[in-house]
Amino acid sequence: MNLSTTAKGKEYLILFFIIVVAIVLRFLHPFDIPFTHDEHSALFRINYTSFKDLIEFGVKPDGHPAGIQVLLYFWTILFGYSEIAVKIPFLFLGVFSVFLIYKIGKQWYNSTVGLVSASFLSTLEYFVTYSQIARPYISGLFFTLLMVFFWIKIIKQPQKRVLINAGGYIGGSILCSYNHYFSLLFAVIVGITGLFLIERKFIKRYILFGLIIFIAFIPHIGITIGHLRMGGIEGWLGKPHYDFLIEYLKFAFNNSVLILILVLSIIVFGFYKREFASNYFRHSVIVFCWFILPFLIGFLYSIFVNAVLQYSMLIFSFPFFILLIFGHLPVLSYKYKWLLITVILSITSFSLIVERKHYSYFYNLSYEKILTHHDSLKRAKCDFISIVDSDKKISKYYVEKLSLDTSFIWADSFTSLVDFKSFIRKQNKPNLYFGCISWSNPTIIPIIQDYYPYIEWQKNYFTGTAYLFKKQKTENSQKPIYTSIMTFEGEEKNWRIERKEKVVDTMGYESCSSYLFDSTGESGPTFTIPLKEIINNQNNFIDVSLYTRMDEFPEDVLLCSSLESRGKNIDWRSTSFDTFVPKINYDKVWTKIYHTIKLSDIYLKYPDVILKVGVWNRKKQRFYIDNFEIKVRKGNTVIYGL
Repeated sequence: MNLSTTAKGKEYLILFFIIVVAIVLRFLHPFDIPFTHDEHSALFRINYTSFKDLIEFGVKPDGHPAGIQVLLYFWTILFGYSEIAVKIPFLFLGVFSVFLIYKIGKQWYNSTVGLVSASFLSTLEYFVTYSQIARPYISGLFFTLLMVFFWIKIIKQPQKRVLINAGGYIGGSILCSYNHYFSLLFAVIVGITGLFLIERKFIKRYILFGLIIFIAFIPHIGITIGHLRMGGIEGWLGKPHYDFLIEYLKFAFNNSVLILILVLSIIVFGFYKREFASNYFRHSVIVFCWFILPFLIGFLYSIFVNAVLQYSMLIFSFPFFILLIFGHLPVLSYKYKWLLITVILSITSFSLIVERKHYSYFYNLSYEKILTHHDSLKRAKCDFISIVDSDKKISKYYVEKLSLDTSFIWADSFTSLVDFKSFIRKQNKPNLYFGCISWSNPTIIPIIQDYYPYIEWQKNYFTGTAYLFKKQKTENSQKPIYTSIMTFEGEEKNWRIERKEKVVDTMGYESCSSYLFDSTGESGPTFTIPLKEIINNQNNFIDVSLYTRMDEFPEDVLLCSSLESRGKNIDWRSTSFDTFVPKINYDKVWTKIYHTIKLSDIYLKYPDVILKVGVWNRKKQRFYIDNFEIKVRKGNTVIYGL
C-alpha cells in the first residue's frame, strides 16, 4: 500500500466517524420519533385508490410539487404507515447528505473543508431535525447536493465519464424540480451558473442537459401554474422582517453562543494560515451566490407578492454558506484533522442534546401528549371535566394507536365563546383539564379561569400546551406575573382617565363607580406601560378584560390593544364587544369582555416597546365599563421551539 492510499484511508476513517455520529444522532430511539403536523397532513392526502385522485386531491391543493407525495403514496403501500417506516428514507437521505457535502467540499476546496462541512451537517439541529421529518426538505438537500456533485464534474472535467456525470446531474436536477419549488429554484441557479463556467466547446451539450431537465418537468407545469395561482401562505405566515437573514443564521447554528464561538474560531484560524488555493475566490463567489440568491428571491417575493419564506426552504442552499465560511481552511495533517473534527462534533452534539434539548422536545410533540394527559387523569380517577382543542384527524390516529380514552369534549363543539362560557359556568367538578395546540384561541384560558381560577400545572410542548385548572387554590397554583385593575374608585398607576367627569357613582359592577361612554366621545380610560415591566418572557400572554353594561346592543365597540416602539405601531388588535354581549337582555346585566394578546405570535424585536390598552367606541354608543383589568400569565416557552 503506497503513501497516498494510506493517507486516503486515514481520511476516510475520519469521515466514517463523522457518518457514524450522524447515524446515531438521527436514529437515536428510532421508534419514538413522532410525526409532525406536516407529516400527518401529507399522509392524510395519500389515502386514495387511484394515482389520478392522488394528484387531483393530494397534490394540487397542497402547494408543493408532486415528488414527495408520490413517493409517500407508493412507499406506504409497500412498507406501511408506521412512523419509522415512513421516516426511514429521509433518515438515510440525511446521512447520505453528510457524505455528499464532504465530497463537494473536497472537490471545490480541499479535504479539510469537506470534513469540517460534513461535521456540521452531521450534528446541527437544523439537519438532524429535518432528517427526522418525512417532508421535502432533507430530500431536497440530498438532491441538490447530488446535482452539484455531478455538476462540478461536468464543469471541471467535461470530457470524462460523460454519461455517468450527465446522468447524475440531469437526474439530480429533475429530482430537485419535483421535490420542492425552492430546490427547483436552486437547480435553476446552478444551471445558469454553469453557462458562465463550462468550456465553450461543451456549451451546446450543456444546454442540451438543461433542455432535457425542462422537458422532464413539462408534465408538472399545469400543476405548478395552479400552485402559483393559489398565492402564498399569508393566512398563517407573516412577511419576513429585515433581520430575517441574521435570525436564520442564528437558528441554523442552534442559537448557540458555544457554536458561534466555535465557528468564529475556525474562521479566524483559517485566515491565520492564509493558504488560499488558486480557485478559492472564484469558488467562494459561486457558493456565496448559491446561498444568497434563493434567500433574496424568497425574501423579495414574500415582501412584494405573497409570504412564502421560511427557514425550512433555505436548507437546500445553507450547506454552501458552510462551504463559504470554511472554504479558506488549509489542508491539515491527519492529527490536526482528528483534533478539529472531534472538537466540532463534541460541541455541536452537546448543543443539540443539552442546549437545544432536541430529544426532549422534538420527541414529545403536543398532539399525542394532549391526549395522554387526559387519559392519565382518567385512569387516576381524577374528578374532572376535560376539553381538547386539537386536530381531530391527528387525534384519532393517536387514540387508535395508543387505545386512549376519548371522554373529553372538543373545543369546537361550542358554537361561540359565549356558548363555551355558559358551559364552563355550569360545571361543578373541582378540576378542569384543557389541552390545546398552538393555534387555539388564547381567550379560552381567561374564560376558564373565571370559574377555575387556579392553574395547578401547565405542561409545555412544541406546538401545544396542557393545563389542569382547579376551583380551589393549592400550594402548586400558578401565580400571575402581573395584574392591574381599574375599578374607578380612585387613581391607579399606569391608568389615565382624561375625562374624569365620565366616572359615575350611580352604577357599578361590584361597587358604585364605573365609567360612562356616550355620544360625546369615542375613547375613554387607557392603560399604558413599557412592555418589559410586566412580562418575564416573550411567550407570555396578556389577558385584558372589563365588565360592560350596554344601553343598546354594541356596534363597532372594540376592546383594543397596541404595541408601539418610539411612536411606531408594531401590533394592533381588537375584540368586538358583540363577541360576548348577549343579543337579548343585554341592557340588564353586566357582561365580561375578554381580549388576549399572544406575545409569541408578535415580532417584538424593537426598542422601548410600549403596551397601550383602551376602548374604542366608534359609533359613540352609550354604555358603562368597570373592573378594567390587565393580567399577564405564563406562556409556553417552547411553543415554536427553543
